Amino acid sequence: MRKLLLMVSMLAVLWAGAQSPVDRIEYFFNTDPGYGNGLAANFTPANNISNLNFSPDISGLAGGLNRLFARSRSSNGLWSQAANQLFFKLTPANVNGSASINRIEYFFNTDPGFGAATAVSFSASANIADLIFTPDLGGLPTGINILQVRSRDANGKWSVVASQVIYKLLPAAASTITRVEYFFNADPGTGSGNAVPLTAGTDISNLAFTPDISGLPQGINRLYVRSLDANGKWSLTASQGFYKLLPKAAAAPISRLEYFIDNDPGFGNAVPVVFYKADSIPDLSFPVNISGLNTGEHFLYVRSRDSSGKWSLAGIDTIQINSAVAAAAIIVNSLLLNPDGTPLEGFTQRISTIAALCAGNEIRMAFDPSGTYNTGNIFTIQLSNASGNFSSPINIGQVNSVKGAATLSRLPRHLPSGTGYKIRVVSSNPLIIGDPSPDEITINDLNLGEDTTVYLSCIGEVTSLLLLYNTTGLTSSWNTAVPAATGPGLYRLISNDANNCPDTAMAEIKLEVATWSGNASSDWHNASNWNINKVPGLMTHVIIPTTSSNPCIISALDANAASVQVRPGGMVGK
Repeated sequence: MRKLLLMVSMLAVLWAGAQSPVDRIEYFFNTDPGYGNGLAANFTPANNISNLNFSPDISGLAGGLNRLFARSRSSNGLWSQAANQLFFKLTPANVNGSASINRIEYFFNTDPGFGAATAVSFSASANIADLIFTPDLGGLPTGINILQVRSRDANGKWSVVASQVIYKLLPAAASTITRVEYFFNADPGTGSGNAVPLTAGTDISNLAFTPDISGLPQGINRLYVRSLDANGKWSLTASQGFYKLLPKAAAAPISRLEYFIDNDPGFGNAVPVVFYKADSIPDLSFPVNISGLNTGEHFLYVRSRDSSGKWSLAGIDTIQINSAVAAAAIIVNSLLLNPDGTPLEGFTQRISTIAALCAGNEIRMAFDPSGTYNTGNIFTIQLSNASGNFSSPINIGQVNSVKGAATLSRLPRHLPSGTGYKIRVVSSNPLIIGDPSPDEITINDLNLGEDTTVYLSCIGEVTSLLLLYNTTGLTSSWNTAVPAATGPGLYRLISNDANNCPDTAMAEIKLEVATWSGNASSDWHNASNWNINKVPGLMTHVIIPTTSSNPCIISALDANAASVQVRPGGMVGK
């Protein structure tokens, strides 16, 4: 046990001359669990720990050879190298019965005979389960050796021999250092680190170099350094943690703007404002909800966050309330066009009476409610009619929240074109109808009309898609190379007007075939008797099958068809 305690003195030597006291000592057996994850030794932090003793807990170890490692950490976070000690643990399996054990001996490789091996110093006992000792490796050859241990009880009986394979390394001798290399965070493999310029020698204690940290990420990193001698042997790897600060970069684009009055709710939790990249942020203006504020002076704080996640300092302005507005209110503080697919904090164009919207566009907006809203409250975004009237509002979005928010909403397709649209926000719990947006919104619409179907009368016949829709003054395209002469198929028309408002229409070109079923009656003119649920016309090809529920009878009116095919056994009567 004395040799185990000696390791603590070795740790003290490693820290000799250090300016910071040792604040942690930890130990582990056989496998390193990582810095800070070893078993802590109880001690009082001090600059000098050379006389510290502690007893490592070996109860959980397997019998046989084990290795104890111990290391210390200074108060500035630097770790010492790990001192280590090889020892052999005896277990009840190594002892002979319950009689008192009076001799333990060991030998390497060749058995010198009972009683002739090297004796282990211990106190005779019937229980030596936790006995440890350090075998003398001094006379062993380099390479693989076999350690063998046995015990003898007071009755003169010897135990079975326990054995353990060990490998002995030659003691390190002074040799010329030919390479020093370093790496960060992840080991690239010996010889693959970054080489440090040096003059080969046996003493490199005064070597200094500047590692290249240009490619490292911001934050905590760890530097590792090791050396190679002329015999091709690598040293242990020394390491040091450090924090890298990024140099001040050029201003990044602003991605968020928010404000609060008097009390800071925390970064990202204040009332948002949506804006667009072309705005000059110092000159950006937006309404602020002051309902619910008491009379007197208040402070408005505004701050922004750039696209790298960094927040600005908060700008401060004063608000003087001379007459308080007690009733809660909800205002729309900003409103923008949002190109499809643009995330909420991306860049857009501002909505105004000059920059018109198209029906079906996505918009982003932010709103600022005053008052208190209960859990489960839903803010509903509503659109007025083209005159700004909310008598029959259209719901275009919802936000489940108890505070102001920025959100995306989509305008309905095929709204009536107009220049007086407005938006407001209505809460559900409590019910508060918000103020209409201050700016009137222009919405344009392009409506090509309903999708259509064209029936061909003959196989091989073609028709012109260009006659189906009025595209005068529009930029249009069909998804076929020859829209003037198309056969059966499904075709798509995409058009944009002068305001770049889009619309799409589908046209299906096909042969219409109707098969008689007679499910309802014998009347040709009853749509329920046909599988297409309508009476055939001049462009319909008719099939009268062999069997049907009722025969086909043309009664009072003439029948029309492009062709009639009567299958064997089928019948058309009059």
